[in-house]
Amino acid sequence: MKTTPAALQAAASGDLDNFVAASTPGGIEAQEAAGQQSFVANETLPKECPREALEALGFVFGDDADDIFINVQFPEGWTKKPTDHSMWSDLLDDQGRKRGSIFYKAAFYDRSSHMNLDRRFCLRQDYEAKEHVQYRVLDGDSIVFETDKVECDQYSDKYWEAEQEMQKVATGWLNENYPDWENPSAYWN
Repeated sequence: MKTTPAALQAAASGDLDNFVAASTPGGIEAQEAAGQQSFVANETLPKECPREALEALGFVFGDDADDIFINVQFPEGWTKKPTDHSMWSDLLDDQGRKRGSIFYKAAFYDRSSHMNLDRRFCLRQDYEAKEHVQYRVLDGDSIVFETDKVECDQYSDKYWEAEQEMQKVATGWLNENYPDWENPSAYWN
C-alpha cells in the first residue's frame, strides 16, 4: 500500500473503500475500468453533451441519473462500447458505426464526463511521414480523397507552408463534394 494525495483525501472523509483503492497499486485504474463497464451497460450519457444534435438523432432525455450523467432513451439499435482505454467509450449507431466519443473518468477524486459527436467525413494529416506532407479525407476508416504529397523535411519552413496548403486542398475537396460535412448529423443515411 502507498499513501497518495487521493488516499489521504479519502481517509480524511472517512471513505475506507476509496482509501483502499487509492492506496493499492492499480486500484484507481481498476476503479476507472469498473466505472467504464458500468457506464456502457446502462442508457445514460454525460450531461455535458451536444443535446440538441442527439435529440435530432432520436435520443430522448430523461431525469438526471447523478451529478454528471443523465438518463437517456437511445434510438433503436444504438449502443455504447468500451474502447481499450478505460476513460473512453464509443457511441455506435444501429449499423455499428462510431458516431461519438464519450469520456468518463470514474476515479472518485476527479470524476468527470463529456462527449462529442463524430462527423461522417474528417481530415487527417499523415503525421507519421517525416519526409512529406499529405492530407486525407476519411469516411470512417476509409480514405476517400488524398492530397498530393509535398516532399519536404519536417520542421522546415516548406513543411509548415505545405501543411497549410494541403489542408486547404483537402478542405476545399470536402466543401465541394460534401458541403455540410462539418454537421455531425449529415451524410449518415
